[in-house]
Amino acid sequence: MHAFTMSGYSRATTITHWAVAALFVFMLLTGFLVPYLPDTVSYKWIIRESHESFGLLVIPLVLVRLAIRVITGAPTKSHDVPSWVFWLSRAVQIGFYVLMFTLPITGYLVALPYGIAFFSVYLINHLPDSLNALLWLSREPDFYLAGLASYAHTIMAMTLASMLALHVIGALLHHYPNTIRSHSV
Repeated sequence: MHAFTMSGYSRATTITHWAVAALFVFMLLTGFLVPYLPDTVSYKWIIRESHESFGLLVIPLVLVRLAIRVITGAPTKSHDVPSWVFWLSRAVQIGFYVLMFTLPITGYLVALPYGIAFFSVYLINHLPDSLNALLWLSREPDFYLAGLASYAHTIMAMTLASMLALHVIGALLHHYPNTIRSHSV
């Protein structure tokens, strides 16, 4: 079985899985890197804007992924998987979906007082007033809310990174059980 094949899942589910995974790895790397770069280096702001721009793409992509998952379903529980492993994997999946929606929302609230740019286009200048109001773009900057959102965003990003590590370990154990067990002490 190929490492990137997800047995029992549709091709569309597999493609959206890896697209979202790649996007979130990029988001985690850039999100953890930017605070450590000095403000004087120009590429810091390019990385930050890329992080924000791709962050705006997360929710639509996750909605597509969720729709495909609902339409195509998930494979049934394998009999060789212990119940606790099955339920742990389901809990991690639910956690992923919660974070896939809440991380972009908190990121949006963090960036909101400074202006939301989507690949160098500031949205407030290009959207109808009614949509600006709906997206809170026309509000007075709320730096207190941005600070709270920043704290929540950071905690959720660390949680996502931990869950991603659990997910990778679980996938490796599932796909290569004999290889991994033979190398363990």
